Amino acid sequence: MLERIVPRIEPRAELLIRNFWPGPLTLIFQARKTVPANLTSGTGKIGVRISSHPISLRLCRRVGRPITATSANPAGMAQYSGIKHADDTNDAFFLAELLRLKILPTGHIYDAELRPVRDLLRRRLMLVHQRTALMLSFKSLYTRTTGQELTLSELKQMEIKAA
Repeated sequence: MLERIVPRIEPRAELLIRNFWPGPLTLIFQARKTVPANLTSGTGKIGVRISSHPISLRLCRRVGRPITATSANPAGMAQYSGIKHADDTNDAFFLAELLRLKILPTGHIYDAELRPVRDLLRRRLMLVHQRTALMLSFKSLYTRTTGQELTLSELKQMEIKAA
């Protein structure tokens, strides 16, 4: 599966892969041109790690593609120092549970030029939801204050002064 995201594996990397993968070693490779820029942070390089947990390995094989996640801390927040369970075993069980419940998030990474269109569509959807909520609220208020039922089509045809 590594060949899908990396065009070339150097001999030194092959030696490390043979000795330490699967396991907690992350290697940095030059990414293929098909790897989305947001996974490389625009550097053209990608960090790859193969979990040693059997559930993680089976999960990756089952979906038939690499699973990506970030370990970056872009906000510069202090790391949590309390009790935590962040290892391959817990990560694997968490991902397996999400898959079992059929709620493992999947998605599409939009090209940079399409992201503004996606953002506009999301904004439009939010405005449509807000408009609908306001219309239903006004319809309820109208019914409570006048005692008359008002359909949404009648509400849409009303002028501001009539409301």
